Amino acid sequence: MDSLRIHDLDVHGYHGVYPEEREGGQLFRGNIELCLPLRAAGVSDDLEATVNYVQVIELAQAIIGGEPRQTIEAVAEELAAQLLVRFPRVDAVEISLTKLKPPVDAVFKGVTATLRRERQP
Repeated sequence: MDSLRIHDLDVHGYHGVYPEEREGGQLFRGNIELCLPLRAAGVSDDLEATVNYVQVIELAQAIIGGEPRQTIEAVAEELAAQLLVRFPRVDAVEISLTKLKPPVDAVFKGVTATLRRERQP
């Protein structure tokens, strides 16, 4: 299956269980893969035959930077659901959302939730 990928989209959000996460927020990093046929756009060079990734980025920024959630899983789930609703050409999405600096006393590079959702017939 063909796909479009958005790599390392950094968005400031307020997700987490602890008060300090919701008050000051922190940076989240999203990776988004949209699975859809790309041949028609590749042959015609017509934006209408594909998905406008600027609109995808704007939606991701609004959701990741929007309503605070306790878990990154909930944020990723909302983003996947909205992508499938708003972009009917997309057959499936894979979202990886990383909390880069969880409030844990340890040295590591973050926690990532990855999910794949497919359009239901």
